[in-house]
Amino acid sequence: MNTPENLSTKLNALNTAFKQSEEYLLIQKIQMHSTAVSNADKNRIKESILDVYSPLFLSISLDRNINVMVTCVLSSMQFTSATIAQILNMEDSSVRSLKHRLKKKMEPEVFSLFFEPKDESLKQDTVAPVKKRKPYLWIILGCVVAAALFLVFRTGAPNQSELGYTAKNDAILDEHRFIRVSENQIDVEYSLKKGYAPEVVALDKLPKKLKREKASRLTIKIDGYDLTPYKSLMESLWKVGVKSHITNEEKDVENTYHTDSRMVRMWIQGEEMPYHIRYNDFAWTCETLEDVLSWVPMLDAHGLCMYPLNDDVPYSILQKIAESAWKSNNKQVSMMLRGDEGYDCTILPEKRDLAASFPGYTVRQIETQLLSEYNSKEPDVITIDNPLVRVTDNRTSLYKIERSGKELRIFTSLLQGQDLWISYDANSVIVAEGKVYKCKEIIGMAGCERDIFWSPDVCTFRFCHVYEPLDEDVKEIDINPDSEDDQWYGVQVYPGYNPYEDCLKLEMPYTYAMLHNVDSDSQLDLLCLSAIEYNKDNTMLYFDISLMEPRHVPIFIGDDLTITTKSGSVYNIQRLHGIPLNENFIRNAGYVTTTFRAEFPAITDEIDFVSGTVCGESLTIKGKREPVNTVSE
Repeated sequence: MNTPENLSTKLNALNTAFKQSEEYLLIQKIQMHSTAVSNADKNRIKESILDVYSPLFLSISLDRNINVMVTCVLSSMQFTSATIAQILNMEDSSVRSLKHRLKKKMEPEVFSLFFEPKDESLKQDTVAPVKKRKPYLWIILGCVVAAALFLVFRTGAPNQSELGYTAKNDAILDEHRFIRVSENQIDVEYSLKKGYAPEVVALDKLPKKLKREKASRLTIKIDGYDLTPYKSLMESLWKVGVKSHITNEEKDVENTYHTDSRMVRMWIQGEEMPYHIRYNDFAWTCETLEDVLSWVPMLDAHGLCMYPLNDDVPYSILQKIAESAWKSNNKQVSMMLRGDEGYDCTILPEKRDLAASFPGYTVRQIETQLLSEYNSKEPDVITIDNPLVRVTDNRTSLYKIERSGKELRIFTSLLQGQDLWISYDANSVIVAEGKVYKCKEIIGMAGCERDIFWSPDVCTFRFCHVYEPLDEDVKEIDINPDSEDDQWYGVQVYPGYNPYEDCLKLEMPYTYAMLHNVDSDSQLDLLCLSAIEYNKDNTMLYFDISLMEPRHVPIFIGDDLTITTKSGSVYNIQRLHGIPLNENFIRNAGYVTTTFRAEFPAITDEIDFVSGTVCGESLTIKGKREPVNTVSE
């Protein structure tokens, strides 16, 4: 029977054993020195934890998800969220959110076992001093209780409310605090750490206390949908550098780290017209620009998007609003303009004073100016509109290429869904005839080089990658051929060149096999065969695998992946591009489609089916969902 005592004994034994391993030394190295560790070493740490602790997790009916296990195990050894985040290749906030979710799912005793471990050595060292100071502790405790009673029952001015304040009591909280407001009275209702008694602080003392404890954010749960009664409170907090995250949803109190609960949208008609603002589920109207500028810095927001309701709105208005957001550390500011095929989203450049450079320009004129800067200024530029692309599994459209002796510019547009996030890797590379060309700059995606960027609505983002110049004889390139996503193969970079010339045949079967044994609640886990490329030297199969699971499920592709032709011939895989072969690949994200290529020997027969081990089960992919598309056609 798994009593808390038995589980504690098992966990301590496993921790003791794990501390003798090389992987534990690597974790200590990360913790103490913030030393850069390779992805291979991080994967080795994860695999070691998976091997050692899986029986324990199964015995307490806790899933074997590797991110859950890493978080629980390292928390039980009192490693910080920053260390855990580095090993899992994610942000600290994602680890903290995971801990919040685990607290709701796990038994309190089990959660306490992992996330509130007792330090027995510390307890033994402090026994004698505590006994000696025990009388003084009772006196201090009595004073605290008396002070609390005085604050609760004192009679003051009618406008002098009292509030319940959840002090910093756990590393999960970081620099955030939580309070609830009900009918203009702020009361204690919430504490993250079990058994912690929040202190009571007078409303007029709150800003100073938050400043002293170096808090930067305060989540306030209110009733209703009207923010304006709380503006004075928010202003007093902002004066000491504390931004307010206001919500009327209980889930946002616990999941305040989630970026989707911290968004600002603003509709702008003109200089003398009202401004309409929406923040989360709250909406209100400001009559003046000054009123808008007083609200924006106080709001704890991840992104700000402005909607000019006509093209003639002066850009200087938007820049003033954007500057107020940038100064409060909200770096993700954009404007949404209606284009020919829907909305275009333009990210505003933080480090440029466009209003001064182009005085009197409207928002449409500024957007045109920004798009024109994508074009190369080099002489003798070769331009290819809508270049041919042999194979891609990408939502990003490649609509123009400019090639000169100094650089290569690739113009792309991304159609993005509502309230989603985009990111683009500044380490993007081009491969041509075995040579690698690096990306020098990304134009039009300020902010995405260092973080994800918020996409407010269904819209198109346009941007340009600037690469090192190609050798003169290069006619075809691959973009990010060995990355997990954002891949293009056989891209035309020379006028009149057909990238299909060296390809004997190209089929687009778009057929798939379902995955049934993955630890998932979804029925949409599948492996899709999107393209088959027949070449003189090899046969390349293009796959994407979708594990629609909100937890972090590893991908595994075995070396028994084979092709069987109509004539009965069997061909074994030679190489896997994009992800490793015969080992778990941790995706570090949920609901993500991962693309990869499988290279086989040159095949001339028609393929009958593909089979092999994928994520622990034997799959067979056969047939076509769409007609064959060959080069000759």
